[in-house]
Amino acid sequence: PQMALAYNMASQIEFIPLRLSALERRQFNLLLAALNVSEYTDKVDRPKYQRQDQITSELKDLYHIIWGLQLASGERNIKFNPTEDAEESEEGLETADTFCLQENQEYFATLFEIGRRYKIMNPDKMRTEYGKLLYLMQDACSTESTRALGFCPYRPILTVETVLKELDLMNVMEDARLLQATTPVRDLCPEQLAQAKRHKEDLIGQLCTHYVPNRKDPRYDALERCIRSIDDANCYLRDNVEPIDKLLAQLHASFQHADPPKTHTLTIRYGQGGSCLSHNHDTQFTFVQQSLTMWRVVQMHMFRLWHVVEEDMLDLRAPYRYRYTGQGYHRVQPAPRIASEMSKVLSEAAKQVGKPWVGLSVVHLGDNDVPNALNFIDKYTQLPRIINPIVKCLEGVGDIIKWPGIEEWIDTEFGSTELLTITILRDFFRHGFDGSGDDGGSCIDGRLTSAWNWCQQLQRKSFHHIFQLTGFSSFDGQFT
Repeated sequence: PQMALAYNMASQIEFIPLRLSALERRQFNLLLAALNVSEYTDKVDRPKYQRQDQITSELKDLYHIIWGLQLASGERNIKFNPTEDAEESEEGLETADTFCLQENQEYFATLFEIGRRYKIMNPDKMRTEYGKLLYLMQDACSTESTRALGFCPYRPILTVETVLKELDLMNVMEDARLLQATTPVRDLCPEQLAQAKRHKEDLIGQLCTHYVPNRKDPRYDALERCIRSIDDANCYLRDNVEPIDKLLAQLHASFQHADPPKTHTLTIRYGQGGSCLSHNHDTQFTFVQQSLTMWRVVQMHMFRLWHVVEEDMLDLRAPYRYRYTGQGYHRVQPAPRIASEMSKVLSEAAKQVGKPWVGLSVVHLGDNDVPNALNFIDKYTQLPRIINPIVKCLEGVGDIIKWPGIEEWIDTEFGSTELLTITILRDFFRHGFDGSGDDGGSCIDGRLTSAWNWCQQLQRKSFHHIFQLTGFSSFDGQFT
């Protein structure tokens, strides 16, 4: 909803990351290439073999890979320290002997910040590279590595609020035009869509010109990036919160019955259909409602959670231990800040639902189930990959019944298109929240595990072909 988006925009401006500039995008591509070829975690994270000299050696290797790619790209952002013994090639390029790590600490800190900022803006990207980046920063910022290399490559995430304060332009947040300029464009016909986009562009131009009249002033471009960053954040909310809202609306519209018919009951029994819980209809309805509401609150506060995750991961006072967890070897580390934030999330979700909490309210963090804060945030960035395909399938049924023979087939198999929708929703609301999965249950993380377990069972469902007909490929693909 528009009001929810506007409220979130103002309340989370402190955590909204700044959109990358053209130069930063080139630097990000360089970092991504370096992370792709680096074998840092493969060589450092090995059982009973994690010595500081190995960490220092691998960090130096990564820095030199970045240095080499920087030279190859033609951009000379890295400083050199020529010596009398330094050799120089015919092209005038300095050799590796002239490369000084300490003199380039600001460059590496900026480069790593760009990568981290890009990940927060695009959670579905850098699925392996971000973990490698954060793990190497854990080691690079340690006291031992800082002493060995002479610097720590950490820099706080650049946010919209930080830039607006530096530019002394915080008053733009009180301008009524900002809401219209950053409200996502809804699904419209091509002509209306083009018109809506032009209107937004005009408003952005008006805002920038009003607060920075001179277009050649560097503050003009910086303000435009801030406004577009807020727009990006609101688009993220639209794409990840509204599908959950749609499922909640379907839950209330179709299953809020005191005495539901058999086709609408959500009752589950332990051992039936793989269920690991036993709930009557009312209890399961509340359980699903609370889970979806909690997921919605998490998505609403995702930008803040990203910042808190990094604070926990890079906390030198709480070093990690590399050990076996029952699910392989992991970096196990306490996460008190994210635990505190999740406590607030649960309180907010419970308040919105207005009913006693069903199931456990335990949040696993820093243990065998969720070893560290990075594993936690990775779980919840996957929520759109579960919810969006389901919503897309339900909305696509109305399109496929226009195809020859499809409506007749649906009527034969399911009774009607309405009953088909009820069948899909009922199955997901029952067995996507039944405590199943390797580490399922009624705890906070177990609910997400159960939903993923349902996704893995989709091919066995009677409505699997409906998903395929509406464009489904997998729960790990790209969705529009």
